[in-house]
Amino acid sequence: MWQNLLIQIYLIFNLVNFVYCEFQDAREKIILSGLKRPSEVQDLGQEYINVAVIIANIHKAGLVDGIKRTFANFLNTMFLSSEGTGIQLILLTDEESYPTVNKILYHNIGKYLSLNAVIRRDGLTSWKRNFIFPKLIVNFVDLKYITERYRTEIDEMKPLFSFNNKDVITTKTENPNVVMGLSPKYSEDLFYIAPFYGEVFTGLDKLIVLDTDLYIEQDLGLLFQEFHLMEKEELISIADDQAGYYIELAAKLFFKASYSLKREAFLR
Repeated sequence: MWQNLLIQIYLIFNLVNFVYCEFQDAREKIILSGLKRPSEVQDLGQEYINVAVIIANIHKAGLVDGIKRTFANFLNTMFLSSEGTGIQLILLTDEESYPTVNKILYHNIGKYLSLNAVIRRDGLTSWKRNFIFPKLIVNFVDLKYITERYRTEIDEMKPLFSFNNKDVITTKTENPNVVMGLSPKYSEDLFYIAPFYGEVFTGLDKLIVLDTDLYIEQDLGLLFQEFHLMEKEELISIADDQAGYYIELAAKLFFKASYSLKREAFLR
Protein backbone atom coordinates (compact mmCIF):
# COMPACT_ATOMS: atom_id res chain seq x y z
CA MET A 1 0.00 0.00 0.00
CA TRP A 2 2.78 2.42 0.89
CA GLN A 3 4.37 1.69 -2.49
CA ASN A 4 1.21 2.84 -4.28
CA LEU A 5 1.17 5.95 -2.11
CA LEU A 6 4.76 6.76 -3.08
CA ILE A 7 3.91 6.28 -6.74
CA GLN A 8 0.96 8.68 -6.41
CA ILE A 9 3.11 11.29 -4.68
CA TYR A 10 5.74 10.94 -7.40
CA LEU A 11 3.14 11.40 -10.15
CA ILE A 12 1.59 14.42 -8.46
CA PHE A 13 5.03 15.99 -7.95
CA ASN A 14 5.90 15.57 -11.62
CA LEU A 15 2.50 16.85 -12.70
CA VAL A 16 2.99 20.00 -10.61
CA ASN A 17 6.43 20.54 -12.14
CA PHE A 18 4.99 20.04 -15.63
CA VAL A 19 2.16 22.49 -15.00
CA TYR A 20 4.57 25.00 -13.48
CA CYS A 21 6.76 24.85 -16.60
CA GLU A 22 3.70 25.33 -18.79
CA PHE A 23 2.69 28.39 -16.77
CA GLN A 24 6.19 29.77 -17.03
CA ASP A 25 5.98 29.55 -20.82
CA ALA A 26 2.56 31.19 -20.82
CA ARG A 27 3.68 34.07 -18.65
CA GLU A 28 6.71 34.75 -20.81
CA LYS A 29 4.40 35.08 -23.81
CA ILE A 30 1.97 37.54 -22.23
CA ILE A 31 4.37 39.65 -20.13
CA LEU A 32 6.42 41.69 -22.58
CA SER A 33 9.83 42.42 -21.09
CA GLY A 34 11.49 45.80 -20.90
CA LEU A 35 10.42 49.38 -20.27
CA LYS A 36 8.79 51.16 -23.21
CA ARG A 37 7.95 54.66 -24.25
CA PRO A 38 4.20 55.43 -24.11
CA SER A 39 4.09 55.91 -27.87
CA GLU A 40 5.34 52.34 -28.40
CA VAL A 41 2.18 50.84 -26.90
CA GLN A 42 -0.37 50.16 -29.63
CA ASP A 43 -4.01 49.11 -29.75
CA LEU A 44 -4.36 45.33 -30.09
CA GLY A 45 -7.72 45.33 -31.83
CA GLN A 46 -11.32 44.98 -30.69
CA GLU A 47 -10.61 41.87 -28.62
CA TYR A 48 -8.57 43.86 -26.09
CA ILE A 49 -9.29 46.85 -23.88
CA ASN A 50 -6.48 49.07 -22.60
CA VAL A 51 -6.10 49.34 -18.82
CA ALA A 52 -3.31 51.38 -17.24
CA VAL A 53 -2.13 51.28 -13.62
CA ILE A 54 0.60 53.32 -11.94
CA ILE A 55 2.85 51.17 -9.74
CA ALA A 56 6.02 53.12 -8.97
CA ASN A 57 8.31 54.29 -6.14
CA ILE A 58 7.80 50.98 -4.38
CA HIS A 59 11.27 51.09 -2.82
CA LYS A 60 10.81 54.48 -1.15
CA ALA A 61 10.43 53.58 2.53
CA GLY A 62 7.22 54.85 4.10
CA LEU A 63 6.03 56.59 0.94
CA VAL A 64 3.35 54.08 0.00
CA ASP A 65 2.79 51.50 2.69
CA GLY A 66 1.83 48.03 1.51
CA ILE A 67 1.85 48.93 -2.17
CA LYS A 68 3.16 45.49 -3.20
CA ARG A 69 0.38 43.75 -1.30
CA THR A 70 -2.16 46.21 -2.69
CA PHE A 71 -1.00 45.56 -6.25
CA ALA A 72 -1.23 41.79 -5.72
CA ASN A 73 -4.81 42.17 -4.45
CA PHE A 74 -5.67 44.30 -7.47
CA LEU A 75 -4.38 41.62 -9.84
CA ASN A 76 -6.16 38.81 -8.03
CA THR A 77 -9.53 40.56 -8.06
CA MET A 78 -9.11 41.49 -11.72
CA PHE A 79 -8.48 37.85 -12.59
CA LEU A 80 -11.31 36.55 -10.39
CA SER A 81 -13.86 38.96 -11.84
CA SER A 82 -12.93 38.26 -15.45
CA GLU A 83 -15.58 37.00 -17.83
CA GLY A 84 -13.04 36.68 -20.63
CA THR A 85 -12.57 40.25 -21.86
CA GLY A 86 -9.09 40.67 -23.34
CA ILE A 87 -6.92 43.15 -21.44
CA GLN A 88 -3.80 44.98 -22.46
CA LEU A 89 -2.46 45.87 -19.01
CA ILE A 90 -0.15 48.88 -19.13
CA LEU A 91 1.95 49.27 -16.00
CA LEU A 92 3.39 52.75 -15.54
CA THR A 93 6.48 52.32 -13.42
CA ASP A 94 10.10 53.36 -13.02
CA GLU A 95 13.41 51.65 -13.66
CA GLU A 96 14.04 50.83 -9.99
CA SER A 97 10.56 49.41 -9.38
CA TYR A 98 10.34 47.43 -12.62
CA PRO A 99 12.07 44.18 -11.47
CA THR A 100 9.89 43.92 -8.36
CA VAL A 101 6.67 44.73 -10.21
CA ASN A 102 7.55 42.14 -12.83
CA LYS A 103 8.16 39.54 -10.11
CA ILE A 104 4.82 40.27 -8.41
CA LEU A 105 3.06 39.92 -11.75
CA TYR A 106 4.72 36.58 -12.54
CA HIS A 107 3.94 35.23 -9.07
CA ASN A 108 0.27 36.20 -9.02
CA ILE A 109 -0.48 34.92 -12.51
CA GLY A 110 1.15 31.61 -11.61
CA LYS A 111 -0.71 31.50 -8.29
CA TYR A 112 -4.06 32.15 -9.95
CA LEU A 113 -3.55 29.53 -12.66
CA SER A 114 -2.37 26.98 -10.11
CA LEU A 115 -5.42 27.62 -7.94
CA ASN A 116 -7.63 27.29 -10.99
CA ALA A 117 -6.09 23.93 -11.90
CA VAL A 118 -6.73 22.54 -8.40
CA ILE A 119 -10.14 23.97 -7.57
CA ARG A 120 -11.82 22.95 -10.82
CA ARG A 121 -11.15 19.26 -10.13
CA ASP A 122 -14.41 17.68 -8.91
CA GLY A 123 -14.38 16.39 -5.36
CA LEU A 124 -11.40 18.42 -4.18
CA THR A 125 -13.43 21.37 -2.94
CA SER A 126 -16.98 22.54 -2.47
CA TRP A 127 -16.19 25.84 -4.19
CA LYS A 128 -17.85 25.59 -7.62
CA ARG A 129 -16.70 28.89 -9.10
CA ASN A 130 -15.64 28.69 -12.74
CA PHE A 131 -12.34 30.47 -13.32
CA ILE A 132 -11.86 32.44 -16.53
CA PHE A 133 -8.41 33.86 -17.06
CA PRO A 134 -8.57 36.89 -19.37
CA LYS A 135 -6.67 37.13 -22.60
CA LEU A 136 -3.81 39.20 -21.29
CA ILE A 137 -0.90 41.21 -22.66
CA VAL A 138 1.26 43.23 -20.27
CA ASN A 139 3.41 46.21 -21.23
CA PHE A 140 5.68 48.22 -18.93
CA VAL A 141 5.97 51.96 -19.58
CA ASP A 142 8.68 54.11 -17.99
CA LEU A 143 7.20 57.14 -16.24
CA LYS A 144 10.27 59.24 -17.02
CA TYR A 145 9.18 59.58 -20.67
CA ILE A 146 6.15 61.50 -19.39
CA THR A 147 7.64 63.40 -16.47
CA GLU A 148 10.71 64.59 -18.38
CA ARG A 149 8.62 65.81 -21.30
CA TYR A 150 6.21 67.75 -19.08
CA ARG A 151 8.57 68.83 -16.30
CA THR A 152 7.57 72.49 -16.48
CA GLU A 153 3.84 71.77 -16.37
CA ILE A 154 4.18 69.26 -13.50
CA ASP A 155 6.22 71.68 -11.40
CA GLU A 156 3.63 74.41 -12.01
CA MET A 157 0.78 72.15 -10.88
CA LYS A 158 2.36 70.94 -7.64
CA PRO A 159 1.95 74.14 -5.57
CA LEU A 160 -1.60 74.55 -6.90
CA PHE A 161 -2.89 71.03 -6.30
CA SER A 162 -0.85 69.90 -3.31
CA PHE A 163 1.00 71.31 -0.32
CA ASN A 164 4.19 70.14 -2.03
CA ASN A 165 5.36 68.84 1.35
CA LYS A 166 8.39 66.66 2.04
CA ASP A 167 7.11 65.37 5.40
CA VAL A 168 3.69 64.39 6.76
CA ILE A 169 1.49 67.39 7.50
CA THR A 170 -1.15 67.01 10.22
CA THR A 171 -4.29 69.12 10.27
CA LYS A 172 -7.36 69.27 12.48
CA THR A 173 -10.81 68.21 11.29
CA GLU A 174 -14.33 69.08 12.40
CA ASN A 175 -14.10 66.14 14.77
CA PRO A 176 -11.80 67.16 17.66
CA ASN A 177 -10.79 63.54 18.14
CA VAL A 178 -9.63 63.12 14.54
CA VAL A 179 -6.44 64.47 13.02
CA MET A 180 -5.84 64.20 9.28
CA GLY A 181 -2.36 63.48 8.00
CA LEU A 182 -1.28 64.53 4.52
CA SER A 183 1.32 62.17 3.09
CA PRO A 184 4.27 63.59 1.15
CA LYS A 185 3.51 61.06 -1.58
CA TYR A 186 1.12 63.59 -3.16
CA SER A 187 4.12 65.69 -4.11
CA GLU A 188 5.42 62.91 -6.36
CA ASP A 189 5.40 63.43 -10.14
CA LEU A 190 3.15 60.43 -10.80
CA PHE A 191 0.13 62.29 -9.36
CA TYR A 192 0.35 64.95 -12.07
CA ILE A 193 0.69 63.01 -15.31
CA ALA A 194 -3.01 62.29 -15.99
CA PRO A 195 -3.59 65.39 -18.17
CA PHE A 196 -0.96 64.15 -20.62
CA TYR A 197 -2.16 60.60 -21.33
CA GLY A 198 -3.89 61.67 -24.53
CA GLU A 199 -0.70 63.20 -25.90
CA VAL A 200 1.79 60.49 -24.95
CA PHE A 201 -0.22 57.32 -25.71
CA THR A 202 -0.51 58.14 -29.38
CA GLY A 203 -1.08 54.51 -30.37
CA LEU A 204 -4.20 54.08 -28.22
CA ASP A 205 -7.73 55.18 -29.00
CA LYS A 206 -9.28 54.53 -25.56
CA LEU A 207 -7.61 54.04 -22.17
CA ILE A 208 -8.93 53.11 -18.73
CA VAL A 209 -6.71 54.24 -15.84
CA LEU A 210 -7.24 52.60 -12.44
CA ASP A 211 -5.72 52.93 -8.97
CA THR A 212 -3.92 49.91 -7.55
CA ASP A 213 -5.95 50.00 -4.32
CA LEU A 214 -9.16 49.00 -6.09
CA TYR A 215 -10.95 45.69 -5.69
CA ILE A 216 -12.37 44.69 -9.06
CA GLU A 217 -15.79 43.06 -8.68
CA GLN A 218 -16.93 42.84 -12.32
CA ASP A 219 -15.40 42.17 -15.70
CA LEU A 220 -13.63 45.35 -16.86
CA GLY A 221 -15.40 45.03 -20.19
CA LEU A 222 -18.45 46.52 -18.45
CA LEU A 223 -16.46 49.60 -17.50
CA PHE A 224 -15.25 49.90 -21.08
CA GLN A 225 -18.88 50.22 -22.20
CA GLU A 226 -18.94 53.65 -20.55
CA PHE A 227 -16.98 54.96 -23.54
CA HIS A 228 -20.07 54.40 -25.68
CA LEU A 229 -22.02 56.83 -23.46
CA MET A 230 -19.58 59.68 -24.07
CA GLU A 231 -20.19 62.37 -26.68
CA LYS A 232 -17.65 63.02 -29.41
CA GLU A 233 -16.45 66.23 -27.79
CA GLU A 234 -15.91 64.55 -24.40
CA LEU A 235 -12.29 63.53 -23.85
CA ILE A 236 -12.29 62.14 -20.32
CA SER A 237 -14.67 60.61 -17.80
CA ILE A 238 -13.84 60.52 -14.09
CA ALA A 239 -15.47 58.39 -11.41
CA ASP A 240 -17.06 59.94 -8.32
CA ASP A 241 -14.72 60.15 -5.34
CA GLN A 242 -15.55 57.39 -2.86
CA ALA A 243 -13.41 58.61 0.04
CA GLY A 244 -14.55 61.42 2.32
CA TYR A 245 -10.90 62.07 3.22
CA TYR A 246 -10.36 63.87 -0.09
CA ILE A 247 -13.41 66.13 0.14
CA GLU A 248 -12.08 68.26 2.99
CA LEU A 249 -8.58 68.23 1.54
CA ALA A 250 -9.85 69.30 -1.89
CA ALA A 251 -11.70 72.23 -0.32
CA LYS A 252 -8.54 73.41 1.45
CA LEU A 253 -6.48 73.14 -1.72
CA PHE A 254 -9.16 74.97 -3.72
CA PHE A 255 -9.12 77.93 -1.35
CA LYS A 256 -5.32 77.84 -1.23
CA ALA A 257 -5.06 77.88 -5.04
CA SER A 258 -7.72 80.61 -5.29
CA TYR A 259 -5.85 82.76 -2.78
CA SER A 260 -2.53 82.24 -4.58
CA LEU A 261 -3.98 83.22 -7.95
CA LYS A 262 -5.71 86.32 -6.52
CA ARG A 263 -2.49 87.35 -4.73
CA GLU A 264 -0.47 86.93 -7.93
CA ALA A 265 -3.00 88.99 -9.90
CA PHE A 266 -2.92 91.73 -7.22
CA LEU A 267 0.89 91.90 -7.27
CA ARG A 268 0.83 92.33 -11.02
